[in-house]
Amino acid sequence: MTASTVTSPSTAIFKEFNYAPCADFGLLAAAVKAAKSKGADTHVGGIYSSDVFYDERPDLNEQMTRHGILGVEMEAAELYTLAARYNRRALAV
Repeated sequence: MTASTVTSPSTAIFKEFNYAPCADFGLLAAAVKAAKSKGADTHVGGIYSSDVFYDERPDLNEQMTRHGILGVEMEAAELYTLAARYNRRALAV
């Protein structure tokens, strides 16, 4: 799945192009299969990579939820970008 961000670290590379880095599907499918085999609930979807711990924009969570974003973290967008750039596989859990 994808990792959205407001200030993409890849802006220097892609300029005005809004690159949406994503997880490796093989790793994602294997993780979902493993979780389900253990009876764990799984939620697969997009996440938001933030530059700040507590974003003070009052409508941000509502906007993200409305667009299917399941969670907020701080590294996945860059992790996925580096994996794509160096032909590696990555997954944020």
